[in-house]
Amino acid sequence: MNHRFAVLLALAWSALASPAHAEPMPLSRDQAIAQVLAHNPDLESARQALAAARTRPEQIVLPDPVLSWGVAPGSLVGGSLSTRVDLRQGLPFPGTIEATAASLEASAEAVEADVLAFGSVLALEAARLYDRLAWTRASDEVLVQHLALLDELRVSVEVRYATAATLALALAEVDVARAHVEHRRMLLASGGRQALVALNALMGQDPELVVLVEALSEPPGLAGQAELRPELVAARERVRSAEHHQEVVRLDSLPSFAVSGTYNSMWMSPKDRWMVGVAVEVPLHAAARGAEIEEAEALVARAGANSDALELTLRAEALQAEVRYDEALDVLSLYEQRLMPSAELSVELARSAFEAGSVDFDVLIDAERTLRDTEIDRLTALATAWTAQAELKVARGGQP
Repeated sequence: MNHRFAVLLALAWSALASPAHAEPMPLSRDQAIAQVLAHNPDLESARQALAAARTRPEQIVLPDPVLSWGVAPGSLVGGSLSTRVDLRQGLPFPGTIEATAASLEASAEAVEADVLAFGSVLALEAARLYDRLAWTRASDEVLVQHLALLDELRVSVEVRYATAATLALALAEVDVARAHVEHRRMLLASGGRQALVALNALMGQDPELVVLVEALSEPPGLAGQAELRPELVAARERVRSAEHHQEVVRLDSLPSFAVSGTYNSMWMSPKDRWMVGVAVEVPLHAAARGAEIEEAEALVARAGANSDALELTLRAEALQAEVRYDEALDVLSLYEQRLMPSAELSVELARSAFEAGSVDFDVLIDAERTLRDTEIDRLTALATAWTAQAELKVARGGQP
């Protein structure tokens, strides 16, 4: 076996058994998911985008007033300076600021739902990688056990065959079987290493860090009721944002106002130097404003259609995930109740018959190989059931 892969396996599946190195605690599936949700850098970036989005409604205020000052050039050379001071405050049509803030608040709610959905995607990927690592560990343990079994068969062969030629042929079959098992362990080490690097990256830690995973166990049943998917929450909030934006566009098409105060020192009478006024916008470009309203209406209709389409898609995903989960449990039950017992019995019968001299070694080695493959296939079914359960939980709006 390749030395590098052997080292990787040793690091990945067991702690250093020396007094100077305490055995690290295995990382549970839930702990891995929690670490992804807490430390994934991409998810943190999405949270910062949400923090920025939440500040936008607070930025919607009245426009700043405009203060202007003027001087009569001729008065610069005289004894008295003639000046004019204006203060002007623009006022949008009533309700515009509130509608704009409501649109931005709905957008922020959509971004928050997007962050939750993104977190679910990352958590599901972490669950898949964890299940793959657990399957790799368990499969390697099966292969190690079968290497020990092959060593036992080697002893039985040496006792069973008297002729050199027959013994050499049987021993060669044992060596070939061992080589296949070692090759399979090498592939497991490579796949496990790739999964480990990917899981570390998701958890926001050094890709080279060794992470021990817990052994595979029976998948628990599903608990809790289905919840609204964050993707659908985001879509509905975008509909709400588009509706408020449509109201903003409608209000913007109405005349805006401005109030002003003026002081003009050039008036002789003090009572005439102070003036207050009001200004009203004259909406001349009615066609352009009408086009803006039509665009806003189309965007509302588009957001609504997207929300409806997404709801159908998510319902279909949930049903498909339920079918996959049920199928995974059925396959696992088939392996545990029928295939594994039959494969174990076949090895026992073949070994007894071989030792009694009624069958050749080929029958025994084939039964051993079938048992090994069946054990790994059972582990594959178990890991698939865990992953299918995680997918169904996410499809129902929860966490894996």
